[in-house]
Amino acid sequence: MGARDITFEGLSAPVRTVNCDGLIEDMASYVPCWPFSVSDMGPTDACATLAFNGSAWMIQSPHTKAPRVHKTEVNAACDLLSILASAMIAQEPGLLCFHAAALETDDGLVLFPAVRRSGKSTLAAILMARGAKLFTDDYLPVQGSGKPDPPSSE
Repeated sequence: MGARDITFEGLSAPVRTVNCDGLIEDMASYVPCWPFSVSDMGPTDACATLAFNGSAWMIQSPHTKAPRVHKTEVNAACDLLSILASAMIAQEPGLLCFHAAALETDDGLVLFPAVRRSGKSTLAAILMARGAKLFTDDYLPVQGSGKPDPPSSE
């Protein structure tokens, strides 16, 4: 155990972790489609720091007002993902992040935006059982075009 950095593809700053080896091992299951690498702590500033004290996880970030404490690894990972979404938006101002489940169907991508613990993942699991392909069950980054299309005269 010790300090390690998790660098997520597309983010310029890593997540610094302290005594979080278990969470690091589970990270691929939390973000299966977001490539990341783990390294010893580097000299770069971190977009967030996540520390485990043996009974709780604390997250600090310039993207939150105050440090946050979580009693479960899953809650810490979910909070970390929301902080990473904020870091992505800060890094790329044209990016829009939806807090949503998104599933691919024959008709295209269907989004279910909602607040935390409202059933997005449950709905996603039900639809997957019926043949839909999971795209995300937490947040969906979308690159904006920069300018809205003019209204149609039709």
